[in-house]
Amino acid sequence: MGDIRPEFVFMGFLAEGPAHGYQIYRSFKDSLEGLWHISESQMYASLKRLEKRGWIVPVGAGALAPPAEDEGRQNRQSFALTAEGFAAYEAWLSTPTAPSPRLLKLEFMSRLYFALRRDVELAYVLIEAQRLALEAELERLKTSPLQSGSKTLQTRSVAKDPSAASTEPGRNRDLLFNISILAKDFRIRQIEAALEWLKTLL
Repeated sequence: MGDIRPEFVFMGFLAEGPAHGYQIYRSFKDSLEGLWHISESQMYASLKRLEKRGWIVPVGAGALAPPAEDEGRQNRQSFALTAEGFAAYEAWLSTPTAPSPRLLKLEFMSRLYFALRRDVELAYVLIEAQRLALEAELERLKTSPLQSGSKTLQTRSVAKDPSAASTEPGRNRDLLFNISILAKDFRIRQIEAALEWLKTLL
């Protein structure tokens, strides 16, 4: 999972009411498994971290869960969000996702899912906030000192022209293989693509 934590996904289900671990995992499997690849044991580890942080608390004996393939029926502990946990979840839900394709796929889509479960108007607010955040990042990238993506594309086109390359040998090649320029151009194109996708949701 790298630096991406799925805890808020499980908090999203608990924000709708107390539930035991099996219920949470079934809800996750039925809705968000296509985005996240999380095992049941990883979910329980996440719940332990949330409990240690004081964001969830046990609330009773828990309901009887269906048996797993290799174990008998057992009581599962139910959990509920604390006031601090609910505030943390609400802050996460309303915060635009960082402009990373992986984060947009995992976190923004998860935020959108829970927003839609609560109120379609909240989902539109979330989409608009994400659009503004991406536009701000795109403007920052295009106006920063490093050469812009459009100039990079010009350089690459010239480098493919044999006559241009022969008049200034090595110049275009150096720019073409400037990884900082190429990385910035790639990032700009990713954000532009994400913005185009968001526009289809509005």
